[in-house]
Amino acid sequence: MQLIPVSKLPNARTVEIRNSVKGIGPVTVSTIVAELPELGKLNRHEVAKLVGVAPMNNDSGKSTGK
Repeated sequence: MQLIPVSKLPNARTVEIRNSVKGIGPVTVSTIVAELPELGKLNRHEVAKLVGVAPMNNDSGKSTGK
């Protein structure tokens, strides 16, 4: 397998920003960039909904979830 320099990637800026976060390594950065190409196009609330960590109401008709 041949490695491609980060500077040659189409989303190099996103990778550089993610690499700057302490505790996040190259494998995690690669996974985030590969799985979430929407990063940089959505706001934080939309990304939270996309990855399934946003709190959502469990309501249907007249019943409300807890």
